[in-house]
Amino acid sequence: VFTDLTERAWPPEAGERLREQLAEAPEVLLTVIDVGVEEPKNFALGGVDLSAQRMPSSGELRIQTELRSRGASGTRTVTLYLEEPDSSRPMILDGKPLLPVARPRGRREVTLAEDSAQIIDFRLSGMPVGTHHGRIVVEGDDGLPVDDTRHFTVDVERAWPVLVVADPGVNTSNFVDVLAPYEQRAAGTARFDCRVVQPAELPNLVLED
Repeated sequence: VFTDLTERAWPPEAGERLREQLAEAPEVLLTVIDVGVEEPKNFALGGVDLSAQRMPSSGELRIQTELRSRGASGTRTVTLYLEEPDSSRPMILDGKPLLPVARPRGRREVTLAEDSAQIIDFRLSGMPVGTHHGRIVVEGDDGLPVDDTRHFTVDVERAWPVLVVADPGVNTSNFVDVLAPYEQRAAGTARFDCRVVQPAELPNLVLED
């Protein structure tokens, strides 16, 4: 067994359980090889939190993660990359993976003290309709590269249509402003595309659109 013998990987109850299992099977030979270090120095990213996994093309995506330090201090650059839509990729060419081109869309300089953490925020907007893949990367080398990258996916759709049906003379402006504020409609960033009609117009509407 190759292990770094960390407390998380080897909690006390797991060790006791393994000892009992080995006692029940004396013919089994177990060799433990410690590949850890006594004083690890590492920068790592936590999980990725998205404000939405599906969003309208006029909306803004908020992305949050955490940079943590273990046994090390200093400044690290954290970059957000977004892949360009490419229906021909990924693919295998001459036995090698050919991935979509990823462009940097945000960068943060983070300074951490030893054994500390800091929340990092990114915002993305102006993405075309479709499925988008991105990743957040801690630039530079450290003791454990596997935790320096986190991936995410988001689906971008057209602004969601909302049909508001009201009798003649009914003021619907306040209701529409709640769903799609005027400032957002003017800027083209409203999440909902509201259309106000009267009941008499319903028979002639094509609701599939």
